[in-house]
Amino acid sequence: MKRKILIYIFFAVVVSITAFLASNNCDEPIIDYDYYIDDEYLWLFTLEGENGLVHLNGFDRDVMSAKSFRVYRKVLETVNTNHECYEMEAAEKLVGADIFSSNKLQSVLRYEKKYDTDPRKGFRFIYETDLSLVKPWTISAGNVYGSKEMDVFIGAYFDSMYNGLGIRPYFMTYLKDKNKLVRKWTGSYMNRGSFQDAEFVRLAGREYDLLLVDEKIETANGGFDRYSYYSYYNFSPWFYKSVDK
Repeated sequence: MKRKILIYIFFAVVVSITAFLASNNCDEPIIDYDYYIDDEYLWLFTLEGENGLVHLNGFDRDVMSAKSFRVYRKVLETVNTNHECYEMEAAEKLVGADIFSSNKLQSVLRYEKKYDTDPRKGFRFIYETDLSLVKPWTISAGNVYGSKEMDVFIGAYFDSMYNGLGIRPYFMTYLKDKNKLVRKWTGSYMNRGSFQDAEFVRLAGREYDLLLVDEKIETANGGFDRYSYYSYYNFSPWFYKSVDK
């Protein structure tokens, strides 16, 4: 009897370890990622797993979409490496006086990944959800109300009842206490246009983040390109200001 109990315990441990390793699998390629920092942790939000190319309307380019949304974190410690310094800097994303400089905004939106190592290294896996149906391809993390919530913007490629298949802006919130991603606002478009990149940024003097978007606005003459700021107010994004490219 004792031997049977030991065998049972052994197999239970093996199954638990196997499940743990499967849930923490870092073999999936990262499509996009972003950092967020709070009082306790440095968070890493990723889109992972290749899920097919999607076409960005108006920008004449195809990008790879992802299968899943994943969350990682690590305890804030004394920053003692260049890599961790970069992670902290990327998490803060403060835009100062040059908020209407086209070159400045381009560098904020497309900050170079300075390290070739896997950004998940040193982080603990926390959460995963399947987003393969909406084909996400870009992600940014921020805080739209200045509260303790962590908001996530995801560029999706999905069907809309009135606008057909195309680029969709998805505002989500990750509830860290419940370890769950919930919908905040998922509309057809923000300002009658499409976008190819987006990043939450904190303007100097503000206690909440704005969404900086590289977008193309549709007009009767074909449209124009610009960088735009959007605030989140009254349960939806609101246009704030823009800069022509």
